Amino acid sequence: LWRLLVEFIYTGKVEVPIANVSDIMLAATHLLIEGIATLCANLLKQYDPNDNIIVQLQIEDWSVHVCGVLHQFWQTGAMCDTTLTTGDGAKAFTVACVLAAASPTFRSILSSMKQGIYNIRTDQITKDAWDYLFQFMFTGECEVPVGKDLVSLYQATEQLNMAALKSLCEDCISSLGPEALATS
Repeated sequence: LWRLLVEFIYTGKVEVPIANVSDIMLAATHLLIEGIATLCANLLKQYDPNDNIIVQLQIEDWSVHVCGVLHQFWQTGAMCDTTLTTGDGAKAFTVACVLAAASPTFRSILSSMKQGIYNIRTDQITKDAWDYLFQFMFTGECEVPVGKDLVSLYQATEQLNMAALKSLCEDCISSLGPEALATS
């Protein structure tokens, strides 16, 4: 049962025998896992628990929900386990698993460190660039003013090996041209 719940929490879907759905519903209710209890109750209305069938528990946009919760953690400082000291001396607090998921560079750094509270220096990346990076990591989007902020964000994406955001920065820079960046 726990393996199924954990699989669901990580993926937003799991296939289970209908006979286990009521147990999952009780555990989800007890643990206050959003959406699962309702999903289970609806399945139990449709199928007989004595049937020998497999059903799929799935919540659409589960990853969007999880990213939203992680974003709330970051905004409030809850569950933050990493302190980044930026190139301009500022400190930023964040969630290690989000850094690791968003950046192969951080995945490598964090996997080589002892698990716990992390303190990392990022001398080449400013606080402003981190603000944009965090926004993108937690939401998949960020608004960056044209000029030095866009250039410093692009440089940070190169350093952190963040291919998706780097590509977006490249597209924006190439569409603006060097003149627009130089005058901002």
